[in-house]
Amino acid sequence: MRTRLITTCSLLVAMSLVLTACEDSNRIAVNPNDPGAPAAIVGLLPSARPPVHDVPVPAGFKLQESVSRSYSSADSRFIDHTYKGDADKIDVTQFYRKQMPTKGWTFRGSQMVRGVIHLRYERPTEFCDVSIAGSNNIFGPTSTVNINLQTVGRGEPAR
Repeated sequence: MRTRLITTCSLLVAMSLVLTACEDSNRIAVNPNDPGAPAAIVGLLPSARPPVHDVPVPAGFKLQESVSRSYSSADSRFIDHTYKGDADKIDVTQFYRKQMPTKGWTFRGSQMVRGVIHLRYERPTEFCDVSIAGSNNIFGPTSTVNINLQTVGRGEPAR
């Protein structure tokens, strides 16, 4: 009985160490000039191949296909994607504030409604709303991101 308790406790400690080490795996930067230097936390990193090429997604976030949809034609597109991942909603908000302009999006405003952060971006003929909801579970913070992108019309500016 005592051996079983010690084994169980050891496994729990080992699992918590592994989970703690993995928690910030997509936020660590190592100085290439000094690999022995302490790593710095730099924020969430973008996925190398996001489902929509000009809308960034944090690395490790997964598309929830059962609640996502998209449509595109020669001159328009409609995207309603939901992603989930292990990150705090404030970190995810900072990620989008930093990454969307690198893809040609102009920030137009933000608001928080009932704990959900809404960011609005636009281009000459498109707009993109990013909604970020966060929650916590026993493994840490998680966030759900909803991307709603629409073409406004040919030559019509986004509103």
